[in-house]
Amino acid sequence: SFLGAVHWGLAMADPRPGWGRWAWGVVPALAGWLLTALEFEPVQMGMALTLAFPVTLAVDVALARRGLAPPWYPALRIPLTVVVTLALAASTLRFVYPPSA
Repeated sequence: SFLGAVHWGLAMADPRPGWGRWAWGVVPALAGWLLTALEFEPVQMGMALTLAFPVTLAVDVALARRGLAPPWYPALRIPLTVVVTLALAASTLRFVYPPSA
């Protein structure tokens, strides 16, 4: 959800924000709620989230290239997304290969 909140802040600072700015500010939160509501199994949820973060990053980088996000924003998002994606992948793999007792 916080990934979308950044774009709400950018939209509020823009004197003429387009509807796309507001929409993209909501999409990450809606995706998270939808994934939760669908009650996926842990592996499915982990895979969905592991893919969702890089997709969100790709959109954010594209927005920064178009001047719709600060130029420094990808430099912050890329390492954070790498860490989050690796953490999600590792936790998902724990369900695929549970530790032996």
